[in-house]
This record gives sequence, C-alpha cells and structure tokens, in this order.
Amino acid sequence: MAVLNRQVILCITALLLTSACNKETVGGKPKVEEIISVETATVQPSNLTRNINAIGSIRHTQETPVSFTAGGRVTAVRYDVGDYVRQGVLIASLSTENVQMVAGGSAGGGSDAENAAAYARLSKMEDLYRDGWVTKKQFESAQAKADMARARAQAPVTIIKRGTAALYSPAGGVVLARLAETGQTVGP
Repeated sequence: MAVLNRQVILCITALLLTSACNKETVGGKPKVEEIISVETATVQPSNLTRNINAIGSIRHTQETPVSFTAGGRVTAVRYDVGDYVRQGVLIASLSTENVQMVAGGSAGGGSDAENAAAYARLSKMEDLYRDGWVTKKQFESAQAKADMARARAQAPVTIIKRGTAALYSPAGGVVLARLAETGQTVGP
C-alpha cells in the first residue's frame, strides 16, 4: 500500500510540472494569469442584536396633558396629532351651558317688592270691602293679583347660563393625542 501511495504522489507531481511547462508565453515571458483575491470569514451563530445608526438630537421629552375645566359641547379643535403648536395659541373651544332650577323668589318673574305690594293691597282691600268702601269687583281684582304674585313666588324657574371656554397651549410642542372632536360633549 505504501508503494501505491508513492506512485500516486509521483504521478501528481509529474502532472503539475508538465502543466507548469506548457504555459503560453507572450514576448518570451510567461503569460500572467489574473489573480483573484480571496477573503475568508468565520461563520458562527449570533444572538440577533442589531445596531441602528441614526443622525439627530436626543433630548428629554415632556408630555403636558391639557383639558377643559368646565363641561360642554366642543365647538372647535384647531390642531391634529403631529401638528406643532406654539405656547399660548388657542387649541380648542367649548360652548358651556349651565342649567339651574330656582324655586321661585325674585327669580319667579316679579320682584319681591311687587309681590309684597300685591299682598299689602289685598290686605287693605279686605278691610275696605268688609266696610263697604270698595266693590266686589275691585276686591276680586286685588285678590287675583295677590294670587298671581304667590304663584310667581312659588313657581320653579329655569336659569340657563351660556358661555364659552377656551383651551390654550401651556407650552410649545407637538400634539401627541387628540381626544375630542367638534360637536362632542365633554365633561370637565
């Protein structure tokens, strides 16, 4: 077996020497073959970490939530998500409407002085009617006016206070979220 290995090695050496001698020549010099550079790299498993290269500024961000202090219907929202706003600009507006029920009193339609005058007149008319100094029609008229004053004083009255509220930007920056739309009813 050693003899066979030696014969194989001699054959390969002879072939290499023969091929080296058979090269073409150009102008008496051997023709130079193109040289190809080869680079080797080791391939191994990775933990799949990625490096991200970016250009820009890094700075602290601060988020400031803003909201209305009163409830009502949103009449306008001027900025959308991603828009830049300056400090002090109007962001949104709100139509406020406070409904309050008042149980009579001066809010019942007549002033307290008018109601007191109607009661005093009826008191005087009772005495005058009893003594025959006024007609029944005059007494009933005074009685009707006093009854109206009493009804006005006891009737519940609805008071509606209307106004508008405005929401201004407390600082300059980018709108991160828009949580209200025009026409929507919101609480404080």
